[in-house]
Amino acid sequence: MTSNPRKVRLALEGLADEGLIVRGRRRQAAEPPPAELPGPVLLQQRGPLPDGLGPNAREHRYEQARINAAWRELWRLKASNQFAGVPFGRVRVNITARFCRKTAAVGRMPGYRPTDTDNLTGSMKPAIDGIVDAGIIPDDRAEYIERPEPWIVEVGTSAEECILVQIVPLAFL
Repeated sequence: MTSNPRKVRLALEGLADEGLIVRGRRRQAAEPPPAELPGPVLLQQRGPLPDGLGPNAREHRYEQARINAAWRELWRLKASNQFAGVPFGRVRVNITARFCRKTAAVGRMPGYRPTDTDNLTGSMKPAIDGIVDAGIIPDDRAEYIERPEPWIVEVGTSAEECILVQIVPLAFL
């Protein structure tokens, strides 16, 4: 089967116009110019931490794994929806939890919020893993992530409760 020389010529001209061939030889497409360094990313989840999440949870291991997987997927989707650009290199992840002490969790003493900064760090592990899954951060090892102590802020109503995760490239600091 012979090819049509006119079609071949037109195809080669099209490739030349796109910069994919030089002097009759094919070459790979040029790398796109590097994007500007992405700025800080702020992710927010309304409401308190789910029950059964964290290092002191007393759930059955399968139930805790289901909660962790759902929390991880939620943060992956949030990060994927807000992220547009190249992955960050080394970052600082600032976590802020806004809790209302007046809110009573089901089955607990009214107004009792046992979360402290150590538990909050452990509770946010699936969230950080979800952000890594979204491709914003290459890995969750210490060489890529700097994690200062999380902040816990007391708010007046349960409608104001939320978890804030700010991802700041260390090049900005």
